[in-house]
Amino acid sequence: MENREAEPFLALVNKMKPDLLLINEPDGWWEQQLQPLKKHYPHQEGLPLANTYGMMLFSKLPLEGAQVRSLVEPDIPSIWTTIRLPSGNTFDLYCLHPPPPKPGTRSYERDAELLLVGKHIRKQGRPALVTGGLNDVGWSRTSRLFQRYSGLVDPRRGRGLYNTYSTNVPLFRYPLDHIFYSDDFGLVQIKRLPDIGSDHFPMLVELSFEPKTQNTRNAPQRQEGDSTRVREKVKEGLNQ
Repeated sequence: MENREAEPFLALVNKMKPDLLLINEPDGWWEQQLQPLKKHYPHQEGLPLANTYGMMLFSKLPLEGAQVRSLVEPDIPSIWTTIRLPSGNTFDLYCLHPPPPKPGTRSYERDAELLLVGKHIRKQGRPALVTGGLNDVGWSRTSRLFQRYSGLVDPRRGRGLYNTYSTNVPLFRYPLDHIFYSDDFGLVQIKRLPDIGSDHFPMLVELSFEPKTQNTRNAPQRQEGDSTRVREKVKEGLNQ
């Protein structure tokens, strides 16, 4: 939100031409700067906010049942939608930006939001993507629990870290911006893009939709006790 350099970002979008574009931390100023995108992205959902938790999704593909939800805290939105591909196939997309742990506390709210989505994905049993600034690394206990429980795959695994935060501190960077996907998808490429003025690097992920093919490697397997762990962490987060 503190970045006020719109032109490098818009130039990168015009160069890469993604089908789906998720933007974290847009406020009212950014909403105005992003107006040119509507020419190429006829489908939008989201909520600009001045608290660094705004979120906007731009799509060239139709959005079905798109809605903004607040899962744990009322002022921290997520976007849930179904995407319809040109083939007629559909998949579910969940865009998240949970808060980082507060100093001196555990990560109740962040963990609960991610695991609530994992529970929903497991219940639905549909092709799914989860993406956003998750304020967590992919190898944390909660991230691994989420992947096992939901069955989604982290494309970084076995390929590299692709650190996204912070652009300002080269020696201490972490992969905080993620995409996880079900085995209905195959990875074509994953790439960290150039600095565009934010404190996070942009990420580009290209996937193929092949629901009848075993695409994933090292797919997570659920462990005994995962259901109990998920239930307890969600309860802690909601109580907090």
